[in-house]
Amino acid sequence: MAPAQLGDVTYERCPQCGGGVVRLPHLDRALASLTPLLPPPDLARSMGVVSDPGGRVDCPACGTTMSQGSYLEQGLVTIDRCVRCMLLFADMGELEAMAEQRIRSEAQRDLSRSRTEEVLRQMKWLVSGPNV
Repeated sequence: MAPAQLGDVTYERCPQCGGGVVRLPHLDRALASLTPLLPPPDLARSMGVVSDPGGRVDCPACGTTMSQGSYLEQGLVTIDRCVRCMLLFADMGELEAMAEQRIRSEAQRDLSRSRTEEVLRQMKWLVSGPNV
């Protein structure tokens, strides 16, 4: 493992496999730093499931087998994490996929918020408009 940078986050990257270990409290900042480096996702197209080539991984800090989960609980990117050491191992390309998933989730949230605000605006017009 060798030190590497994602914005202001220092993490460990394996020069052989391209995987990296990020401290869980720093994950959001690391993904945010990747966002400007990625092409804008095509939101009309669904994001495919990212295969997890690494299988089970041992925590580089404590040696226990890391638990597996799904980033944002959407079943698209499998993550390996050690909750004891607060570390996440990402295979090559998984951090970028998580950053794309983060962008997509934010865009969907913004679209939902915009639609809700429009419905509320129309309801307010109906209640206070000339029809009352």
